[in-house]
Amino acid sequence: MSIEVKKKKLRGSQIGFFIALIAYPLIQWGVFWFYVNVQTIALTFQEYTGETLRFVGLDNFIRIIPDVFFGGNATMFNAFKNSYHSILINLIILPLAIVSSYAFYKKVPCEKYFRVMFYMPNMISMVVLVMCFRFLFFNYPTTSFVGPIASVFNAMGFNVDWFDVVEKSNTIWPLIYTYCIWSGFGVNVIMICGNMQRIPQEITDYCKIDGVGFWRELWSMVIPLIMPTITVFVLNIIMGVFGFTYAPMFIAQSPGTDGQAYTLGWYIFNQVANGANTSLLISATTVGISWSIFMLPIILFSKWVLDKFTPEVYF
Repeated sequence: MSIEVKKKKLRGSQIGFFIALIAYPLIQWGVFWFYVNVQTIALTFQEYTGETLRFVGLDNFIRIIPDVFFGGNATMFNAFKNSYHSILINLIILPLAIVSSYAFYKKVPCEKYFRVMFYMPNMISMVVLVMCFRFLFFNYPTTSFVGPIASVFNAMGFNVDWFDVVEKSNTIWPLIYTYCIWSGFGVNVIMICGNMQRIPQEITDYCKIDGVGFWRELWSMVIPLIMPTITVFVLNIIMGVFGFTYAPMFIAQSPGTDGQAYTLGWYIFNQVANGANTSLLISATTVGISWSIFMLPIILFSKWVLDKFTPEVYF
């Protein structure tokens, strides 16, 4: 009898322990994720009258969607359009990363040194890295503050203010592209190279015996074997439009004329940063929800297509 009572007490204490263990993360999830997101979605269906909020249905979406997606507002449309620069940037990085990773996989001379050098930008704080990058292009001769790359262009007769976004700039987006490719290249190389290391040695030995060349082996043998990893990368590239904020923000530091350097992430950030104005918060949340709804079918369709063309690989 005493043994049964002891077992019941032990079982009760275990339940209490597990409840206490999961209570904090559940409360945190409920407050900082569920409640915040429900309130955010609810805010898009309301309008601020100066004193209170009132329900207006889909009016905010009807007003915002033409501005964002169809050019009704030049600043918001530019922000929407510029967000997709992230896809183009990563579509440049991915093929370069695959070829470089394969070269490392083939044990080119000094491959460990190059791995470290490629990954080096990711070991430094993004703010510090951007400031170092900006310094290369600083061009302020009146203060004798000219970066090394700007000095070279000045010597060739091209006196360019690389960060001028007052008028239509021809330099700010090439700079952003250069920075993103330089800083993002290393992570892609390390991850893809790690996946290539799992390829069985017998496959590469077979290619060597048959005299298969570098490019033929990469295209016909290696890429199909790492295709599941590439599929994940492509999906991350498509979803990257949501997080493409800090590189343009830190490099341009001003959205410029008609938001020529804006992305939607940066636009929403600025609207929320001025959150004392409830109307701006409503505008930001409406843009964010509209953008998410617009991207969801694109992401799902992309995943469906990639799954269709991605072979099942086990090794």
